[in-house]
Amino acid sequence: MKKLVILCAMVLACPVAFAQNIVEMTLDSTTSANQENINQYVVDELLGVEVAQKDGWAGWLYWDAPKFSFGPVDLTLASELQLTARYHQEDYEGRPAYSDANIWLLLEDSAGTLQDIAWNPAEESWTGQGDMWLTTTRDLSTVVWDAAFDPTQVTKLWVRSTNWGAPDPPNNDYLRFSELVITPIPEPGTIALFGLGLLGLLGIRRKK
Repeated sequence: MKKLVILCAMVLACPVAFAQNIVEMTLDSTTSANQENINQYVVDELLGVEVAQKDGWAGWLYWDAPKFSFGPVDLTLASELQLTARYHQEDYEGRPAYSDANIWLLLEDSAGTLQDIAWNPAEESWTGQGDMWLTTTRDLSTVVWDAAFDPTQVTKLWVRSTNWGAPDPPNNDYLRFSELVITPIPEPGTIALFGLGLLGLLGIRRKK
């Protein structure tokens, strides 16, 4: 009986270890201290929720982006980054439109150097989707880190949209961020412990 209790504890402890994320943040106006470059929060008529409004424009390569601060954290120990967001883009006449709605993510290290982690994939695009939440995922274990970038000292995530407001005539874009999660790479020892616990439980069940 004692062995069974110990093995049960081992198996139950392992999922807890897996669940401890490197970064786990709720992203809305209640955590504004962690956010930069958001003009204001407004209630979006289409989405019916509070959203970040952006109407500035500074060219395709250098336009402003919301930034979320954390860390510094070591992303060489991370397996993936997930950002959940809701998007509303108006067309030039103020009508809801999703014809060009994607986001591009960048990371910033403590020295201010940026690392591009690319546009969200086509299957994670809001184009033609309408009013909905989408979670975009980046596999960080496959990122080739730039030589000037320090992935062990990452402090910010930049979120750039395809079109945060156009210059003439003006239109608006709105993003509602829900959650940012950066997941660690499971440690081999933890996986082995989990496997041994399961095998132990199966062995005990067979003896009975």
